[in-house]
Amino acid sequence: MIRLLIFLASLFLFGACASSESVSGTRAERVVSEIHDPSSNKVLVACHRGDWRNWPENSLAAIESVIGMGADIVEIDLALTSDSVLVVCHDRTLNRTT
Repeated sequence: MIRLLIFLASLFLFGACASSESVSGTRAERVVSEIHDPSSNKVLVACHRGDWRNWPENSLAAIESVIGMGADIVEIDLALTSDSVLVVCHDRTLNRTT
């Protein structure tokens, strides 16, 4: 369930950031269509945590960077805290990134 939530949130974020539209729909709609087409031969590029080599992982700058590079999917790490707050963090603690 969490993976599905992460995937859907990533597509939503990607769709919100993608601005180019064509006759066949937005770029995000075309990516979703490819994912659901079992006969598709298209290779989709997914970037986990965005462009984490050049920007802080899971940051808006990292996400915008890979969108600018032409990535098809940006996967971010969503987690629910014990007090039910949704946060974006890859690890269980903040030790590695702070």
